[in-house]
Amino acid sequence: MKTLIKNDGLYLAILILLFPALLINLGLMPVSADEATRAIVALEMKYSGNYLTPTINGELYFNKPPLYNWILAGVFKLTGSASEFILRIPTIFFLLLFGIIIFLSVRKHTNERTAALSAFAFITAGRVMFYDSMLGLIDTSFSMLIFLNFIIIYHIFNEKNRVWMFVLSYFLVAVTFLMKGLPSIVFQFLTLIAAGAVFKDWKKFFNLFHALGIILFLVIAGGYYFLISHQYSPTDYIQVLFSESAKRTFLEHGWRSTFINLFTFPFEQVYHLLPWSLMVIFFFQKNFYAGVLENKFLSYLGLVFLANIPVYWISVEDYPRYMFMLYPIPFIIWFNHFSAIGEERKEKRILLQAFFALLIFCIPTIIIGNFIYPFQQKNKVFIISLLLVVFLGILIWFHLRKKGFLPEILIIAILILRLGFNLAIIPERYATSPTVHQKEQSLQVANLTEGKNLSLWPWSGCSHETIYYLTRETGKIIPIHQGEPIPGDLYILADKEELKDWEEVLYKFQTRWNNRMLRLSKCIENK
Repeated sequence: MKTLIKNDGLYLAILILLFPALLINLGLMPVSADEATRAIVALEMKYSGNYLTPTINGELYFNKPPLYNWILAGVFKLTGSASEFILRIPTIFFLLLFGIIIFLSVRKHTNERTAALSAFAFITAGRVMFYDSMLGLIDTSFSMLIFLNFIIIYHIFNEKNRVWMFVLSYFLVAVTFLMKGLPSIVFQFLTLIAAGAVFKDWKKFFNLFHALGIILFLVIAGGYYFLISHQYSPTDYIQVLFSESAKRTFLEHGWRSTFINLFTFPFEQVYHLLPWSLMVIFFFQKNFYAGVLENKFLSYLGLVFLANIPVYWISVEDYPRYMFMLYPIPFIIWFNHFSAIGEERKEKRILLQAFFALLIFCIPTIIIGNFIYPFQQKNKVFIISLLLVVFLGILIWFHLRKKGFLPEILIIAILILRLGFNLAIIPERYATSPTVHQKEQSLQVANLTEGKNLSLWPWSGCSHETIYYLTRETGKIIPIHQGEPIPGDLYILADKEELKDWEEVLYKFQTRWNNRMLRLSKCIENK
């Protein structure tokens, strides 16, 4: 292995900046959408003591298997908190672990600089750094394990004495299946086909360890469904898993939307992966593909990408986070080519000029932003902006003084911008976001219901965000009420409904589900 890292100071700076960039104000913004769903299931497991069957409002929740909820419940129990910060900490942990796996697996087959740049490029890609790394979602951990399985399958086929790793591979399939269900099986099937095609070794499919791996998967995944079969029919769960996997495809959205997505999908991915997706220009160089084919590891990863990406390409509503396991692959291939070619190459000069232009462009963007955006705390934002401009100026000076490390400098710049985002933009969003108002209302409802029985009136349409805060603050499951109202108990009802003859309205508030207005009512004797 050839070592190409020549300036350890830059990488030390990256590591020092990485943690505050990912952690400062991580828990400030209220939960949103799927974050709340994951948290509710974990909290209800903790409060009920039933870790086998996921529930929301005490009712069975089939959409996702329970493993990630077990992780969250464990973190909640270990820390004694279910705050937004604690909810999002697993995302940061798995993101950093993902980066380590990328580095360790890539450096063996390329060089240390390619490995390091690939890992940091994934972490600092626009969509990851400025959106998904701020949310407590399942996808980062799931994608990390799928990517790890890509590497394991490579070793199975590349090294004769590694067929025992089929058992490890199928163990990961079982683990990821218990996180998100059927996608893990699809990844396994397509990746094995890609490996067979690259290595032209189909005999490896027919060995004892492959059979043992499949049996292990069936024992783990099937064992879970056997354990829960006494509570409800596992076939109901499986049906939901199939519908969850199919609902973003043409089966739900039709051929027209799917056809349009075929053309927009590549451009969307380039946007989400900026600035590193600018290296897409390498795809238009003939010698680029020769370099990929010369390296078995890169050839394998490239075919794994091509085998799996169509699943998402034809899906209309797939979010970028669903493809995190595939995103490192183009980075690895691109940076390997970047490290291999000389500075005199036209495509490299163009790329470096584009990177430098982005670095320069950040400074006027920050300055102009202070004048056109109505910040609530103008003085604070101005000081932060001034510091950002100074630090970016230092990075530009460093690049002009000592060329050859522009990708590393750009990574540092992105982390500095994320720090500025944490300190300036997130507090501004908190001050103006309607979600904060709805969180405050949810907390007020929890305060009003302290020590009393609270439940949802059927069909009230309460959002998971509201339920999360109510569950967290009251320390108990908020059930959906069945039967007649009970005098003295409190209920949440949709405000558009007519007042019941048994209720006394205590408070009106808003929930994020269609911004519906709800009312908190007390059941009294008939008026």
